[in-house]
Amino acid sequence: MSKLRNKTKTIQEYQFREGARYSVDPQVVGEHLEEITNKHGGLNPTLVVREAERKSSPLHDCFTWDDTKAAEQYRLQEARKLIGSVMVVTQHVEEPIRAFHSVKVVTSSESDDDAPRTYVSLDVALSDEEYRLQLLQQAARELNSWRKKYGELKELYKFFSEAQRIIERYSA
Repeated sequence: MSKLRNKTKTIQEYQFREGARYSVDPQVVGEHLEEITNKHGGLNPTLVVREAERKSSPLHDCFTWDDTKAAEQYRLQEARKLIGSVMVVTQHVEEPIRAFHSVKVVTSSESDDDAPRTYVSLDVALSDEEYRLQLLQQAARELNSWRKKYGELKELYKFFSEAQRIIERYSA
């Protein structure tokens, strides 16, 4: 991490990724994460949590400090990770792929935003037209995130132009 020490500070404009739900100013968070990086020569989750423990920290409200609630949220995250870790081998693809996918179950009485999510098997997700569309939309969102993350790599420009067509076709 020593490579990051003593870097000159560049003024950045920070914002949260689409869908992020924090009640704090992303500019304040970004600048504070920069300060942690400069102070410690790098940034990692342990340093961030240690810094956020102080109630006066601008990062404090980004975390759940009630241990009972935090433990429940963590177990739910572990369950998501477990479900997402189960792979299936199919005849169509050489490598194992995810066996279960998260989809919205939309009923006529609910709006799309209020629809509960559930995990369905790959076979169900691919055979149901609505679930298949949701998977394609999710793939387009993830592809777009990946494109944003690596957009400055000129070696990938050709790939990004094709990716953009897919993103535009399936953006919800």
